[in-house]
Amino acid sequence: MAEIAPVADANADEALKGYSEALDMINAERHAEALVLLAKLVEKFPKFPAAIVLRGFLFFKMGRVDRARACYESVLEMVPDHAEALTNLAALDIEEGNPAQAVERLLIAARQSPHRTDIQSNLGVALHDAGDFQAARRHFEQALSLDATDAHARAYLANLILDSDDHNGRRWLNDFDALIDVSTVAAPEGWDNVASFLGDLETALKGEASMQDSPAHRSTVGGASSRPLQTTDATALGALRRRIVEAADSYVRRHLSGDDLPLLGRRPPSVSISMWGNILKSAGHQTTHNHPSGWLSGVFYVKVPEPILNGGNGQDGWIEFGRPRAEYGNADQLDLRLFRPRPGMLIVFPSYLWHRTLPFESEQTRISIAFDVVAG
Repeated sequence: MAEIAPVADANADEALKGYSEALDMINAERHAEALVLLAKLVEKFPKFPAAIVLRGFLFFKMGRVDRARACYESVLEMVPDHAEALTNLAALDIEEGNPAQAVERLLIAARQSPHRTDIQSNLGVALHDAGDFQAARRHFEQALSLDATDAHARAYLANLILDSDDHNGRRWLNDFDALIDVSTVAAPEGWDNVASFLGDLETALKGEASMQDSPAHRSTVGGASSRPLQTTDATALGALRRRIVEAADSYVRRHLSGDDLPLLGRRPPSVSISMWGNILKSAGHQTTHNHPSGWLSGVFYVKVPEPILNGGNGQDGWIEFGRPRAEYGNADQLDLRLFRPRPGMLIVFPSYLWHRTLPFESEQTRISIAFDVVAG
């Protein structure tokens, strides 16, 4: 969405205004409205590649991959070296198991936009999938040379090291004692005790309109996840956001005062916090994943079912760190670390760390709030 080609029309200002309105709708999670607006915009301005690419992005978000691909391909018919369309098509190629095609597209995009970190990172991903680890590493390092805070490049470079024969590299990537902070949040000002604070958080999440069962392109299975949560200072969510900021600051003071941690790098000049809620039902879990958009990530536990708390079902419902997705061939050589969740527990870790939650059986729900500390 970063590239806007000129509009071949006398009313370019009108077209760009409509494009800006569509972006505002997307940022407000009003995707269906944005799609309708973009359809009208493309009908009136058919030679407006950026609007067509944005339509493709929305179709992809909605799971309509064929429509997304058709949008990107129509742009390439107008502008054969359009970097955004090439990059987005390459992402579809990677998902569909065609990394060689993705590499071909991304090399063209990189010639057009040599200073875009996302293109360099995506080249690294495609080359990794194609089996060229050496070339993949060069492109990840090129992305980080362009932007040392680029979270995607760090996360995917970590994946590359996990899938390589670099045993020492895999060990320091998963130095859990150094990388994972676990603490307990006290009752914030305005709440008499932790129980009332957690109760207000539970009420807020259960009333959250954006909760969606097993949403597409997310790790939640057998439960619901929300879109990014909106907060105000006086609410329990606002108080939790402040605690997360304090925890991130504490993490930096403890861990980044001397040598930088591997792939975490120095603190970005500015950060923002994105929080979302998860409500898991019996047999619910979250598949193994990491957070390639974040710098630091974490989870805060609001409610934990009794069988998890009393250990009656072993490690069911625990959070596990260190197990990458099955396609990373060295997964069986890795150490793992598991933590039993408890209400009020706050865990902070680098966003590139792979983690998952184990399924559990209970009539009670397991409620948590995940978050990313994002550069910029």
